[in-house]
Amino acid sequence: MSLNDTMTPWYVMFEQPPPPPLDLETLRNHFRNVYKLKDEQVEFMIRSASQSLQTALASAEQALASDNLCAALSPVAHSFKGLFLNMGESEWASLARAMEQATKAGQLHEYAAVVQKIRQGVSIVI
Repeated sequence: MSLNDTMTPWYVMFEQPPPPPLDLETLRNHFRNVYKLKDEQVEFMIRSASQSLQTALASAEQALASDNLCAALSPVAHSFKGLFLNMGESEWASLARAMEQATKAGQLHEYAAVVQKIRQGVSIVI
């Protein structure tokens, strides 16, 4: 489900159920089919995605502790959105987009809960 005019960032982040957790086989198939990668390249992409997600989660934790939460978290949310889109995870990208939109607008919410949803959803990859 994508963010549209009727679904506010708040709704996507806090009222809508989180997307299903990432699945390694689905991710492998995405890399094979969309990017036409061979098995060894697919495994490299899985490792790369894992590292990128770990880095983004660490950045999110730093941003959550920042005195300027929205300014610190907005680029991290943008990074998550791009990662998820590259991984073929449009529902997770919508969640990240909602967080990006809310932080860009300076809206203070319980973003730690959103980051925790992401951490749980990507745990199989990291």
